[in-house]
Amino acid sequence: MLILLRTVLVLDWVIALSWTMRALDWRRMLPLVPDLTRREYPYPIPLPSLTVIVPARNEAANIAATLRSLLASDRVVLQIIAIDDRSTDQTGAIMEVVAQSEGGAGGKTLQVLHVAELPSGWLGKTHAMALGAQQATGEWLLFTDGDVLFHRDALRRALAYATDSRADHMVLLPTILMQSWGERMMIAFLEVLSIWAVRPWRVPDPGARRDSLGVGAFNMIRREVYDAMGGWDALRVEVLEDLSLGRRVKQSGYAQRVALGVDMVKVRWREELLAWSTT
Repeated sequence: MLILLRTVLVLDWVIALSWTMRALDWRRMLPLVPDLTRREYPYPIPLPSLTVIVPARNEAANIAATLRSLLASDRVVLQIIAIDDRSTDQTGAIMEVVAQSEGGAGGKTLQVLHVAELPSGWLGKTHAMALGAQQATGEWLLFTDGDVLFHRDALRRALAYATDSRADHMVLLPTILMQSWGERMMIAFLEVLSIWAVRPWRVPDPGARRDSLGVGAFNMIRREVYDAMGGWDALRVEVLEDLSLGRRVKQSGYAQRVALGVDMVKVRWREELLAWSTT
């Protein structure tokens, strides 16, 4: 019994030391990740063309704000493709209203697609994004969600950084909006676990093959790279499609970048998001 207690005590100290070292590593290295709110990156004039693809299912409460925040983007020529994926609420109708009343101004267009039936062999979200990509004309594709809010300068800064850093794929980490103690507790728990999942400062290193990143709120990729990897057709039934895209980019040897930017991209975390990915 004494030997067992001593063994458990040693293991406790090893675990505690491991967590402490990992946390200190994050504190020391995270400032190396570029912050788009603190630095202006040089950008070509004009910027590369961008298509933002917004799949949404039953997002009537959020989709108008998302589309309007994109339409308000500053100093960027933008094609927005919104896909109503079999919604049973007013998501599709709201998309059409926003497109008719606010699309087409300031060099920005808003096109709405409607999915009535899910083809065999696909999950809903990957199919919707693939459908949007088929209609895209931009040099860059940005895949996002129907409940994300964009700062008016977010897309310009992201394109400038991606161009300056010669990226093929770029993730801008979102600011998570929390409105309840339950959400705060869950996010805090996930953030603690995330320190073992990926090291953001290692993502740009081609030698750090296990450190890749994809975020559903902001997955931006060069069109030619998207096509070369087979697009979403190669990830038809991936539940965590955002992470899978990031992993595929890294494993294929393309240049991946990650950036911070408080309030550049905002999203409210909800458990229902996972439910859509599996239908």
